[in-house]
Amino acid sequence: MSVSLWDKERVERYIKLYGDPREKSGSQSQLCLDASRLIVGNYVLDVGCGIGHLVPYIDEDTHYLGIDSSDEMLKAHESFFHPRLIGNLEPTSQLRTLLMDATDLRKLDESDRGKTQFSTTIAMSLLLHLPRETAIQVLKEMWERTVFEMVFSMETCGNTTQKRESGLILRNQGVDSICKDLVENLEVKPSQISWAHQSITYESRQRIIPSRPEPLTTYPPRMIARTTLFSVTTGNYERLKA
Repeated sequence: MSVSLWDKERVERYIKLYGDPREKSGSQSQLCLDASRLIVGNYVLDVGCGIGHLVPYIDEDTHYLGIDSSDEMLKAHESFFHPRLIGNLEPTSQLRTLLMDATDLRKLDESDRGKTQFSTTIAMSLLLHLPRETAIQVLKEMWERTVFEMVFSMETCGNTTQKRESGLILRNQGVDSICKDLVENLEVKPSQISWAHQSITYESRQRIIPSRPEPLTTYPPRMIARTTLFSVTTGNYERLKA
């Protein structure tokens, strides 16, 4: 497992910026609310679950497993919602978390039963922090474990990559480029892919950073990362009726 860049100090800043997930406010909560509307079935895998912004929007009868490579993120997740799963995958509650890198999803699999399947797999605000090839690998691993729907977000204002001194990657990738990656690497048809831009982005950022002297909408678009929500369907909905 790789060492996570999300240490205690960075996680505390993240909570301060995006808020307590139980309060359902801020741009990350809005993104997760939109993602939750795309959930099909009642077994959800949340890859890169962070502090749990998706959890308040999970139905009570849904079995949820959140994985993250940051122990500090999961400690916060646990403090907000539930005890952490340690050492096994036996269901102790319907809300569970596990310390695991997004590239290690094979560790979820049961050797005698093949790949562990989830009705919906989700990755919110994760892929922008991964190199493109690694992001493709994660999507492939998620897709192989998806029964109905795979949902993820990506920053899509052009095709740019920044790397901070800390090592944190901030990446944008155009919608057409992402769709091409999905078609070529997941062997899906373009008709299986849906996407929508988040119209709330400017409004929420102005609310989160009120110290700006002028509205963010006056800034050039290239200075604002645009979040886009993607959904890839397997087309297996007849299994819901079985």
